[in-house]
Amino acid sequence: METKENKQKSFLKMLEEIKDFNSYCIDFYSYQCGIYKIASKAEIKNAINVYLAITDTEKIFFDSIDREEVREIIKQLKSFNNEN
Repeated sequence: METKENKQKSFLKMLEEIKDFNSYCIDFYSYQCGIYKIASKAEIKNAINVYLAITDTEKIFFDSIDREEVREIIKQLKSFNNEN
């Protein structure tokens, strides 16, 4: 059985991974400093939040596959916003 302390450590580790993943995605997709300048930092954070909400956390590894999924969400959100 997982103790409260272990749950807290797991939670803090996940928060750190999300923070690092956010920086990773910004390095790729930010208008200011990205390799592929497709979104603002706020748009990237929003897409990451959507991704985390719709994806089973056991299937997230915060790698290039996850980053590309975030890119697809950014594109979908931009498309939706342009239609409305």
